[in-house]
Amino acid sequence: MALWLIASYDILEERKDNAKQLSDLLTAIELLKESPLDEGGAAGAYILKFVRANDLHNK
Repeated sequence: MALWLIASYDILEERKDNAKQLSDLLTAIELLKESPLDEGGAAGAYILKFVRANDLHNK
């Protein structure tokens, strides 16, 4: 999952004006690097925030 997120970040990095909350996605990736199982759910919360922000942006 972390590798997928990193790849997604690289794609979105090229189009910053089309995506919001890239810092949340980057934070999630860093948290997953430290703890791949995300037992506390912190990375998941950042991912959810990123997805929600972009879903609202794209509607």
